[in-house]
Amino acid sequence: SVLHNYLKRFQREQGENIISIAVTDDKGRTIGTAGRPLSAEGPDKRFPDNTIRESKKPAFVGDIHFDTALQESRMWISVPIREDQDAGSIGNIMILYNVKEVFNVINNIWIGKTGHANLVASDGTLLACPLYPPGTHTINNDLLRQIALPQPGWGVAQDDAHGGEDSIIGFSPVKITLQMGKENFGGQKWYLFIRQLPEETYAPIYALLWRVSILGFTIVGILSLLGYFLARRIVGPIRMLSEGAKLIGQGHLDHHLKITTGDEIEELAGIFNQMARDLEKRFQEIRLERQRLLNSERLAALSQFSSTFAHDLRNPIIAVKKTLEMLKDSYPISQDDYIKGIYCDLISTCGLLLGLVNDVLDVHQVSYRDLPLLYSSFSLKQALEEVIRLLRIEAEDKKV
Repeated sequence: SVLHNYLKRFQREQGENIISIAVTDDKGRTIGTAGRPLSAEGPDKRFPDNTIRESKKPAFVGDIHFDTALQESRMWISVPIREDQDAGSIGNIMILYNVKEVFNVINNIWIGKTGHANLVASDGTLLACPLYPPGTHTINNDLLRQIALPQPGWGVAQDDAHGGEDSIIGFSPVKITLQMGKENFGGQKWYLFIRQLPEETYAPIYALLWRVSILGFTIVGILSLLGYFLARRIVGPIRMLSEGAKLIGQGHLDHHLKITTGDEIEELAGIFNQMARDLEKRFQEIRLERQRLLNSERLAALSQFSSTFAHDLRNPIIAVKKTLEMLKDSYPISQDDYIKGIYCDLISTCGLLLGLVNDVLDVHQVSYRDLPLLYSSFSLKQALEEVIRLLRIEAEDKKV
């Protein structure tokens, strides 16, 4: 009576998990029961085979049986009763266990809309699946060989047994089914595996590829527009520089180049403007001297001035010409034929100016070789810095 009440209380506490519980002696005779009465035949008959444990045998777990009438999956569990650890069995505790709750845990594992978990026996039977009733569906041998491994892993299944081809699957053995003897779990081993339709698995990757593609096209478009505007910014000032150099070369010394690019082109324009101002200043001085000097001394002074001016002008023109040649050969944008033509025009203009200066120097060297020198004080440091600045590019070109 005490045993019966204890079994009933234990069965009530476990709720629907325990369908029936019984205690037997070492002869297999029932000495206490609780729970649902069991039929004499069928998978839940009074006592299943091999549940009476011998001597020191461990617990026994039977196979899963599905009752279609009750829509219930259940299994027998038998645990031997011993007085101490080393003694033989004096009886058994028999439990008919409802595995519905275990299966619900597996059936509620979902990944996205099509990914779910499955419990598979080693004969290929799907014991738990949210899409098929228990025991009504099997997986193919190739998939079974792929997941029936002693360690967890991942793989790609050509057929995932749910309509998916080349699906990514994850799998893991139920270790207790590998560790207990062959007579347990109906001689089967259990494996968990998770599958998902490839369309859903690869959807984030496809979406990412589309985003990357759109981003790539956007970047190419932005770079193209940026290159176009940069090219216009460079070509426009170079064209202005070329036209201004021609005007200055034609004698329009009051022409001023207005270029504000903040780079070497603006610096070059400043050199041309300074050269034009210097020329205008010197020419004004020459006109004043020509008005004042009415004798040969006037002509001698004018010749000496022209010779000195031509000599001083030669080095800046060489520096400008070398800078243009360096820009023409160094900058990637100079590979454009139109821009290369502009560079060539500028270099040619500098060459004309240099030729004129050399002609002036040649004339004065021949005709006024004996003119006296004029002496004045000046800063030696300033003079050296000016010489180095004017001759630096030509020196670097000759590797001096």
